[in-house]
Amino acid sequence: AAASDPVCQKARKWILIHGGATMIPSWGKFWLSVLGVFSWDGLNPVPPEVWLLPYTGKSGIGWMHPGRFWCHCRMVYLPMSYIY
Repeated sequence: AAASDPVCQKARKWILIHGGATMIPSWGKFWLSVLGVFSWDGLNPVPPEVWLLPYTGKSGIGWMHPGRFWCHCRMVYLPMSYIY
């Protein structure tokens, strides 16, 4: 659709009123960075080394280990950390 399309103008206005790209979740900013439309500097780091820490609760980060994330979160953050 063209930028002059009323539907596109209404969508753009809504996005800007709600904070634009700076107010989307981290995974959204990540994919915008992959596409080259958002700065990598605007992302929180997602180091892949976190996945190598001990999974057990008695050592390391225990219950905060990314392997304990909800399955859909794991499917987003594991590739993000790999690409990051």
